[in-house]
Amino acid sequence: MPQAPEQDSPRSSAERLARLVHRRWALHVLAEVGASGGAKLVTLVNRTGATPAAARASAEHLVSMGLLAKPSGMGHPLRPEYMLGPRASPVADAAGDVVRWIDRRDAADTLLRKWSLPTLWVLHDAPKRFGMLRDGLPTITDRALSMSLSELGGANFVDYRSLDSRPPANEYRLARRARSLAVPLDALVRAG
Repeated sequence: MPQAPEQDSPRSSAERLARLVHRRWALHVLAEVGASGGAKLVTLVNRTGATPAAARASAEHLVSMGLLAKPSGMGHPLRPEYMLGPRASPVADAAGDVVRWIDRRDAADTLLRKWSLPTLWVLHDAPKRFGMLRDGLPTITDRALSMSLSELGGANFVDYRSLDSRPPANEYRLARRARSLAVPLDALVRAG
């Protein structure tokens, strides 16, 4: 009897999300290639606002993940340099939803940092203490998590409350401003 596919653990899902957003412009590049069906580097630069080096690094990162592909026969002026990989369409659609959410709130400076979206995703289902957050995020250092929480708190994406405990501790949760991001972000994680 065939076994049901094993569900990803929250930690492995956070790890995939962290890998996807490792490059600042990766979501924008993926969304643009998905929306246009393929794109040249110059088009990605013009439509995302990324520098040529950042757009190329993000596109190559997505190629290494199998989300983008380079079509054969490159060099023809009308052929795109990058196209979606075979199973990347749902991920590109979800990336587009997240990008539009971020752009509507003019929050790219905060949310396109390496650990911002993974931190928000780990918080999407329930409030967590610092140690629980750290355990849910792959390879994050205490310093990086502390800086991410500070930046997200300063931009009103994360709230915290001090717990009456010994030793003193804080509990972090999504702020009202970030709650509507939970749906497209969860869709992105599930599509990936």
